[in-house]
Order: sequence, then C-alpha cells, then structure tokens
Amino acid sequence: MAITSTQQTDILKVVAGLFNAAPGGSNLSELANLVAGGTSIRQLADDLAANTLFTNGILAGKVTVEDQVAVLMKNFGVTADSDSASAGSQAEAYFTQQIENNVGFGEIVYNAVTFLSTTTDAAFVTAKTLLDNKVLVSAAYSKTSSSSVWILCKKF
Repeated sequence: MAITSTQQTDILKVVAGLFNAAPGGSNLSELANLVAGGTSIRQLADDLAANTLFTNGILAGKVTVEDQVAVLMKNFGVTADSDSASAGSQAEAYFTQQIENNVGFGEIVYNAVTFLSTTTDAAFVTAKTLLDNKVLVSAAYSKTSSSSVWILCKKF
C-alpha cells in the first residue's frame, strides 16, 4: 500500500516530535502501512507515544513535569526565555499545561506539529523551519537506510 507525500510528511513530523530521530526505511514502511490501512496520524501519534521505545526509552527516568517538558522542548528545538511571546516560552507554557492536565504525549505532539505546520506567527518561523528540515533529513535517511536511528540512538 502507498500513502501520499503529505501523509509521509505528517508521519515524519510526529516521529521527530516524539523521538527527535528518523525512523529508517523499515519503520517508515511499517508506519506508512498503518496509515494506508486506516490509522489516522493522530492515532499513530498516540500509538507511538504508548510504545516502550518512547515510554521506557525517551522518557526513562523523566518523571517530573519539568523533565518531560524538557524532552519536548529539545525535540522541537525551542528554549524558553524571559520573553513570554517567544516561541520557546509559549511552547514551554503549552507543554507544561498539557502535561499537568494529563494530556497524552501523542496528542501533545500531534497538536504541536499541526500548529507548526499551519501557523503564520513570526515567533515560530525558526521552530517551523527546524521541523521541516528534520522531515527532509528523515525522508532522505529513510529512503537510503533500513536501519532505524531509534535503535542506533542517533538523534538530530
């Protein structure tokens, strides 16, 4: 089964948001087959966030709200500062609120990548460009390597 290039981009954005890594060809094919079979990108985000690679890998030992927010901040390449209108400060506030409200990581990441994909807010240009660049690198890597950087622990 095949998916659209938009669906591939959405998959790669979710993977970057959760794992800060490229899936590799084998995993991308598996994820694409799920989407081609009817799994929504939103559901895929939830499923990936529930996977032990995320819960016992990415989040291992990160049990405080602050630690979990730091994971998402790193994955999206943003840093909070003294300017409450900056992308980093807005992202930190959003991630903190969502985690404190017990929103799942799949939903948080899905909403964040959807926001970055559609926003015209100038404060988020750098974060949006970074995510787009991660997708380009992930797509190229996944076409040439069946290995997963999840397994190799190579991160962006």
